[in-house]
Amino acid sequence: MSNDVTIYADRRQQLVAEMSEAQGMTEADFYNEMRSSCLPAREQVSDQRLFTFLSIAKKYGLNPLMREIYYMPGQGGKWSAILGADGAYKLANSHPACNGITVKVDFEDGVAVSATATVHRKDWDNPVVVTEYMAECKRNTGPWKQYPLRMIKHKALMQAIRIAFGVNDAMDHDEWERHQDALSGRSGAPAEQQPQQPEQREERDITTTVNDADRLRVLEAIEKTDSIDALAELQQHLVQARNEGRLNLGDADMQIVREAFMARHGELTKAIEYQEDDA
Repeated sequence: MSNDVTIYADRRQQLVAEMSEAQGMTEADFYNEMRSSCLPAREQVSDQRLFTFLSIAKKYGLNPLMREIYYMPGQGGKWSAILGADGAYKLANSHPACNGITVKVDFEDGVAVSATATVHRKDWDNPVVVTEYMAECKRNTGPWKQYPLRMIKHKALMQAIRIAFGVNDAMDHDEWERHQDALSGRSGAPAEQQPQQPEQREERDITTTVNDADRLRVLEAIEKTDSIDALAELQQHLVQARNEGRLNLGDADMQIVREAFMARHGELTKAIEYQEDDA
């Protein structure tokens, strides 16, 4: 048993050393920054689970400090690696077999009904094709309410990339939330199909949004950015304003804002060409 513990500790130390060197950081700085960047506030996780998480990140060549991949606690104490949008696009673009990715949105009477993502691999005769339907995917959350078209494209792309490149040990955030809802017995129905429970809905609204005006102002600013540099500058201003108390956003609001930042970054990244059919 002692030999197994020693081997595990050595492997963990080697992994931290390799990843910290890649970031140009000391092992201690990398480890501390990774814990604060990739874990929800106030959550505790064992070193063994963090080693598992870092192993997944290294396997796909993803940077946890940039939240290309992060860790979330779930029902029953189970933790899950979450593949961020930037991480999925980076994984696809850097894979030597990737031969192009497209996404097409289909409309009926001017309303988006589905998105189909296609991933081509150089070593496969047939592409991976995934279609996600708005009626099945739309949820009663901030991103789906604010940006349904972006979210349905993102949903199809994430699933197609995961299938094409064998990502079976990390899921996208939306899928993780659905899984947690299923485990806890909450409804996973789209917003328009949610059961009417006024008292519960009122309580959820109060705890979800601390300040609608601030949240909407930030989301609008994200939408207006026209470059990666502008987006990064806005993110720095946001963090500074919140730390100084000039921006009143709760944890749930910040999750919505983070998802909006990741989605906008994906749109501004020119490595993947989006093709939409507005017919």
